[in-house]
Amino acid sequence: MSGRRAKRQRRAGRHQSDSDAPGTAGSAASRDSAPPNPLIGKPAGPGTAPRIGAPEQAEAERIAADTRVIARALPAGHPALGTDGPDGAAAPVLLCEPRRALLIDDGAGSETELQIEMIVQAGFGGRIAEPSADVDTARGWTLRLLDGELQLSDQEDGLWARTPLELDPAWSAAAAAAGHVVVLYGFRLGVRQSGGIADASAQTDTDAVDAEELRGACAHGWVVAARVDWAG
Repeated sequence: MSGRRAKRQRRAGRHQSDSDAPGTAGSAASRDSAPPNPLIGKPAGPGTAPRIGAPEQAEAERIAADTRVIARALPAGHPALGTDGPDGAAAPVLLCEPRRALLIDDGAGSETELQIEMIVQAGFGGRIAEPSADVDTARGWTLRLLDGELQLSDQEDGLWARTPLELDPAWSAAAAAAGHVVVLYGFRLGVRQSGGIADASAQTDTDAVDAEELRGACAHGWVVAARVDWAG
């Protein structure tokens, strides 16, 4: 894990500890407004599991520190992205889904996902309303093959996502030709088989089902995207 990402996670953890600690100025016991703002650890896919209460702080930090993602590499215009077919003139796409979600209650009946917020604050793009939306370039961010893994790094070489995904040569060639890749990061991206099995070769969901899941995730704010340099 990168030092930069670790610092952000520690700050978030300290803030959370201060907010939840009984008897402190930031605790629920000393406030008349919103209730505590707990980090909730649960299987990836917001809304797919019942709320089971706040985990130990160490568990929340462990989830946030895990840069492993479940990923799927698709050519531009692939039907699973909800479009009509491959577009050889556009950049290929990488879908990255963290293994677990960390939700933050805002005290007003809404929640947001901490890893998504952190990567955006670090300079990685922003939320997209639909898979075909235009995305910003995350300057200084790179995607590269290193030590048998695809790795997404920020402008300070901090690691944010990694996966041992085996790439199709045509995908790699398209990335090299374009010089960049469109990366979607978030939850319910259509990269999981029913039951949470992350094996693309055993994928049983149709492209239409995957595309519908991705569209719904974008509409609900669970997906951020950016164009990043391909470093090969």
